[in-house]
Amino acid sequence: MQLRPFKIRCSAIAQIMTNPVKKTDLLSKTTISYLEKWVKEEIYSRTQDISSKYMDKGNECEDSAIEYAAGIMGWDFAEKNEQFFKDEHFTGTPDLLVGDTVEDIKCSWDCFTFPLFDTELPNKDYRYQLLGYMALTGKQSGGINYCLMDASVELIESEARRQSYARGEGGEVSVDLYDEMSAKMTYSHFPSKLLHKRFEVVRDDETIQAIRDRVELCRKYINETILTAIK
Repeated sequence: MQLRPFKIRCSAIAQIMTNPVKKTDLLSKTTISYLEKWVKEEIYSRTQDISSKYMDKGNECEDSAIEYAAGIMGWDFAEKNEQFFKDEHFTGTPDLLVGDTVEDIKCSWDCFTFPLFDTELPNKDYRYQLLGYMALTGKQSGGINYCLMDASVELIESEARRQSYARGEGGEVSVDLYDEMSAKMTYSHFPSKLLHKRFEVVRDDETIQAIRDRVELCRKYINETILTAIK
């Protein structure tokens, strides 16, 4: 069975970099599971649907978060990038291309998941994602922008219904319950320093090359191990 060459989505780079960068001859169980899923998607022409309330908020608030971050950072004419990039090893669609930087937007679910006090990027997975985008676009630096945005009416209603079931109220959403959830899920009345935080990521060509090497190793594993098992 012949499949197209494996390439890694920038948002999934961390799935194949779970072992130390220099140990390129090793693949972790996490990486192997990811590769097996990728092969299934290729064979069956299907994609696995994954959703959560956290992802729903990120998708619903992305445009408003981009506008908000652009206003704070002074990015003139910042619009969501729609261009899909690919090269020999990477694929991806960065959120924003601003001058010589590539910017990514992360919408926090609530104030408790917003990295208010962090001084370093709290999720190393996002660093890999930005490095992939830099490799694709030629940018020399980038930023991860955490934004704490108001939830949409639909998301507030959904969370209120969830709370209603949890309280034994059968999914009925009273005005009081909706108002309670709305108060918990809206933040626009707070100052911007409490709603936006940017972490800079500097281009690292050594790590980018290590990711490319890992992609090659993944290709070898797919061809010599995974596909062999179904011949």
